[in-house]
Amino acid sequence: MPKEAVGTRVRAAREKLNLSPEDAAERASVVLDVYELIESGSSELEHWAPLLSKIALATSRPTSRLLSPTGKPKDVVAGNCGPRIKAVREEVGLSASKLVDSLPITGEQYNAIEAGESGLEEWCPRLLQIAAAFGQPVFNFTIEIEPAPLP
Repeated sequence: MPKEAVGTRVRAAREKLNLSPEDAAERASVVLDVYELIESGSSELEHWAPLLSKIALATSRPTSRLLSPTGKPKDVVAGNCGPRIKAVREEVGLSASKLVDSLPITGEQYNAIEAGESGLEEWCPRLLQIAAAFGQPVFNFTIEIEPAPLP
């Protein structure tokens, strides 16, 4: 059985709403080429979104709240998702090393996330936009999917 992809779930949600890719991209305020890349399962979202989901599970916080204080796309601040993740981690009393132990990445890679210097900053807010446009939580698109390797 092939590995399920975030893009596969995005496409299924779009089809359930009877939207064309063009309509979905417009509704989510995502450029069509980027939206189609996400649906194809070929974007870096396949790595970053499941990783974000694992961080949400480890911190017992909604995935969307790791991206913005309200969990809404309009409140995402560019470059601030990583610092939000750090603040949430500290709020729940979880050390960075303990969190890293539960993730399929190195401490150095995790430090880049918290510094706001990872692909998570670019890709995960797009998924939040799509999820909100489809009336679904981000977690529905990422749960039980393992992060894909980065190209």
